[in-house]
Amino acid sequence: MKLNIRRKLLILTGALSAALIFAAVFTSYLTFSSMSKNDMFKLCETTADETAAFLKEKYSGFFEKYASKIMEIYRSNVSELESVENPYESFKSYEERRAYYEQLTQDIFPATSGFGMSYESLELRNNYISVVQHLDLIRTAEQMDDAFIFLYDRERGNIVYLIDSTSDNSLTYHFPCSIEKPEESYRSHLGLPEKGKPETFFENDGCSSVDVLLDAEGTGTVYVSFGQVDERLRSNRKWFALSTLFIIFGATVVLAFFYLLFADRLIVRNVKKLTRATESFTSGLNSEEGPRLCSAGVDSKDELGELSRTVDLMQTSILGYVDTLACKTAEEEKMKAELDIAARIQREALPSGDFETDRLKLSSFLRPAKEVGGDFYDYFLLPDGRLFFYIADVSGKGVPAALFMMRSKELIKSLAASGKDLKTLAYEVNNALCEGNAEGLFLTAFFGIADMENGRLEYLRAGHEQPFLKRGNAVTRFSEEANFIIGAFDETTYESESESLAEGDQLLFFTDGLNEGIDKNEEAFGYDRIRAVMEGPSDRLPEKLYAALEAFTDGEDQFDDVTMLCLTVKRELHFTFNRQSYDDIPPVLDKVTEVLSDRDEDCVRRLGVILDELLNNCISYAFDGNPDPHAELIVRADEETAFIRLTDNGIPFNPLEYENDPPAEVGGAGIGIVRTLAEKTDYRRKNNENVLEIRASLNGSGPEAALV
Repeated sequence: MKLNIRRKLLILTGALSAALIFAAVFTSYLTFSSMSKNDMFKLCETTADETAAFLKEKYSGFFEKYASKIMEIYRSNVSELESVENPYESFKSYEERRAYYEQLTQDIFPATSGFGMSYESLELRNNYISVVQHLDLIRTAEQMDDAFIFLYDRERGNIVYLIDSTSDNSLTYHFPCSIEKPEESYRSHLGLPEKGKPETFFENDGCSSVDVLLDAEGTGTVYVSFGQVDERLRSNRKWFALSTLFIIFGATVVLAFFYLLFADRLIVRNVKKLTRATESFTSGLNSEEGPRLCSAGVDSKDELGELSRTVDLMQTSILGYVDTLACKTAEEEKMKAELDIAARIQREALPSGDFETDRLKLSSFLRPAKEVGGDFYDYFLLPDGRLFFYIADVSGKGVPAALFMMRSKELIKSLAASGKDLKTLAYEVNNALCEGNAEGLFLTAFFGIADMENGRLEYLRAGHEQPFLKRGNAVTRFSEEANFIIGAFDETTYESESESLAEGDQLLFFTDGLNEGIDKNEEAFGYDRIRAVMEGPSDRLPEKLYAALEAFTDGEDQFDDVTMLCLTVKRELHFTFNRQSYDDIPPVLDKVTEVLSDRDEDCVRRLGVILDELLNNCISYAFDGNPDPHAELIVRADEETAFIRLTDNGIPFNPLEYENDPPAEVGGAGIGIVRTLAEKTDYRRKNNENVLEIRASLNGSGPEAALV
């Protein structure tokens, strides 16, 4: 649940008020309890001390005689008295207790009326009554709960009650000569108190104070005892706690009200002003009219006022920043649009897609690090039919490198198209680029001319990365010696080299953005990882290498342009048939399967089905009445595609002219199967011969139909 400041202040104030009330009441309660206990202690002690002094002075003789008589009765009946554990619960009624103890003390008080008593007994009785009255007056005056005199038998640990100021009609009245065996904690206080000072202590739920009246040998120690139970103290504490609670609660409520009023006026209202001002300013940022200054108007001299002035200053700064940002954004958008156009022009200046002949396939790949880059390549056929290609990398990045790249590209193309050999081409390109090169830009390059008539590659490497060659399952690097870079020093001479090309060869040319791509640990992609990818399947090599680079860098920004050219020499199988028979078909299929054993098994099987159907159809239908039958089969394969050309001097027949399968008498279902499995088919009649060309996939993505 979302809470605003008012609710938070209300909850906080309530919690603090409750804590304050609890702390105040609890502290007051403890203080009052401590003071009340201290007062109770002093009252009991003072009362016992003063009463003992008074009784000693006035009734010392009485206590000697009375205690002596009681002790005689006690010792004569001690066994019987001790057998009653609790005389207040053992006797069935008050009358039975009274009769029992009057029977024991009848020698001391033979008659209640006093008639027939001796003078000594009468005097003893009158003193007893006088002491009882004094104790009762003192107990009542000092608000004591009990006041009595007892004799303590140290030998047996018994308290023998002598006089109790409580009414003799009370159920808790201690009759003279009744005994009680107190707890050990109480007996511990019945040693002789310090001279002139009673023994005062808290016991159970009250305070007691005892003082010695008589300590005579043979008689025992006589004590006077006053006690106050805690019930009155508890009642006073409860009343005090409630009174304190109501007073503090009322005071806290009043203070909390004024605190909330103060907080609402000085904090909440000003915070709302700040909120409204910032909301208005923010909504203006997203409106068509644009932002405008919205002052909160908090004029206080506290932190909120300082915050308000800071917000106003911030709004002013943001307005200025927005204006500046709008101008910069417009400039950046314009620059970005211009860079996008430049990037599009640069991409369109480079050849797109793959270049393919019957014998060669050249794949290209380019990923600039910025909108425009300094890597470039080109390829085209020379007038004599050879393939000219190159890959180059301009020093630096961005727009300067892109402009230098465009200049270099046009210069190289014009010189190459004029028939210059590689040494002369590099020499003249270098001299031309050195002119007017105040920025000191240069380029590394690899130039190549592939001639498949003689199976040679003439090349010139000018400071560029050393290419990779995959032949069979082995991946090696060639062109150990490199020429100097182009564009640094004029009149630099260059030398070219050559390499024999074999069927199935795959050559990789690349810029340093590939091998120098780094991960988050500053480790480079390196040549070993390039070699590891090339040792795998040969199809779509540039895309696989870039995917491996991206996985290695794991989201790190591309540091440099990445450009690749992949030249593949197609494998070629050439079969010639004169008066062919069905027995010629299995050797053809076995040879094709052997040469393409490293390709996808299903694709090679589909290719075998196509060849089998074509040869069977040619033998069965093409040479009816031909005295000199002749056929030629050429199968070429690169990393992705198989190219089939079947030429025969049979009767004219175009299998593609039928919308559905041709009639059975001209091949029927067999030709239909070929059309289903092939990716592309083409037919032409040339020099009185049928020429059927077919392309089939070798990368595992071809049709699956008609394989059963």
